[in-house]
Amino acid sequence: KAEQWPDPQKSGSPTEEPSDQIIAAFARLLDQEYPVGDTEFKIPGGSIAILKNGKIDRMQAFGYRSVERLKPLNIDDRITIGSLSKFITAATALKLAETDALDLYKPVNQLGIKSPLIKRGIAHQDAADIITMKQLLQHTAALPDELPSGINEYGDAVCKTSVGAFRSYFDLHHSDPILLPPGIFWNYSNTNFIAAAAVLELTQEESFEDLSERLVLNPLQLSQASWQGTAVVQSGDFAFGYDFWSADSLEPSMNEFSPASTPCRVYRPAAGLHASIQDIAMLAIAIIEANPKLLGPESWQTLYSQKISTGDPNWDYSYGLFVGKSSKGGRLLGHDGISWGYATVMLLAPEQGAGIIAFLQAGNTFPTHLWEFAERSLTTLAGISPLPTGTLTGRRPLTDYTGTYRLTTYDARYTEANPLFYDYEVNIDYDAENDQLIWIDEFGPAPMQHKSGERFQVTYDDSQYNFTVRLAYDERQNIAAIINRNFAGIRQPQSPD
Repeated sequence: KAEQWPDPQKSGSPTEEPSDQIIAAFARLLDQEYPVGDTEFKIPGGSIAILKNGKIDRMQAFGYRSVERLKPLNIDDRITIGSLSKFITAATALKLAETDALDLYKPVNQLGIKSPLIKRGIAHQDAADIITMKQLLQHTAALPDELPSGINEYGDAVCKTSVGAFRSYFDLHHSDPILLPPGIFWNYSNTNFIAAAAVLELTQEESFEDLSERLVLNPLQLSQASWQGTAVVQSGDFAFGYDFWSADSLEPSMNEFSPASTPCRVYRPAAGLHASIQDIAMLAIAIIEANPKLLGPESWQTLYSQKISTGDPNWDYSYGLFVGKSSKGGRLLGHDGISWGYATVMLLAPEQGAGIIAFLQAGNTFPTHLWEFAERSLTTLAGISPLPTGTLTGRRPLTDYTGTYRLTTYDARYTEANPLFYDYEVNIDYDAENDQLIWIDEFGPAPMQHKSGERFQVTYDDSQYNFTVRLAYDERQNIAAIINRNFAGIRQPQSPD
């Protein structure tokens, strides 16, 4: 539970330096036991880097590489960093755009690709005829998030190491739909970055791994960072990761993973880089400095100016990073990540030269709380916090969202290579007496409690089933949409009276 997580401001002595308070809180975090089902587990290990005045102020590793071998964790041990990898993919594309080797704004089928990359259609038009690299890298391309847990089972057609694996992935999914009109609404999807890597390879005739190493990793001298999980394990300088599971029919268990647990190549551009806390600390310093070895001035301007609303009042999104405003008026940049057995976070305040990077060898239970820990740590370090959460009411009338929505839902768990898709309708009505929206589907009406920004929680009468949706509205085209990681769709035109 979030309240169990140590607050850096309440850790250690009030007279201690902020960095010491943060380190003490992180140590407590790893020393606690966390409930999973009827038992409790400790996080085996983790590492943290604290940036102050644009430099590494503290960097420390705690715990063990492995719960069996009990070898102490080092700051140069690598883990799979999850979605922090997305910025590396986006930076590779931005670097190519600086030399006009890649156009971020043309539909991808106009970039010299010989045949359509993405065959799925919307309004009888090939998706690749309308989707751009900018949309892929900003999560507005509306491709379903189809990165299933069994991705390693795709076989050589997709998981092979040669150029063409990303293209093969889309050949498997050629009949899958697009969820929303591209380029309008933000909808987080790992598939966007698989498509982006495919475009990079097909236009540059060079592997995605070689491109990103040549343009991003090597100029920053991130020599330990690698896309090759098996090679990382063979080198020995890595830490095992762990997921904790509990089900009614099973005993609570702890499952072990390593960087080699995700050998499938398709996974890499979205979440598959293996790196140490030292590597990501150096990357974070380059971001804080707006280092020209990472991106040129125009690319930094593009990153900061071309932001997309996520529906969260604190955070927009731009090219692999969430972008927010701090309480001191500066910018916040960050991302968190989750992979099999690992959780990561990077949260930076460039104007103050401050940042927090943290890795945990525990994946499925802790990523949300790790982000909260990073926010509290940044507050402790530099008095920085995101702006107070806003509300939707008062900015747009709730009645603007009423109507009938046609949703497409998908779930990659039904079959590993062929996710299940189907369409259904949902009505949203307005309850004037209680000033709230009502979700109406085949399971009956359910109130929609406003959480923050454009996000609402739908809770049925028995309270056993609830989920969060985003209600988005585009004023330019007068389009309303319901968005969730597992389904999305737009409001249908209203029939004239």
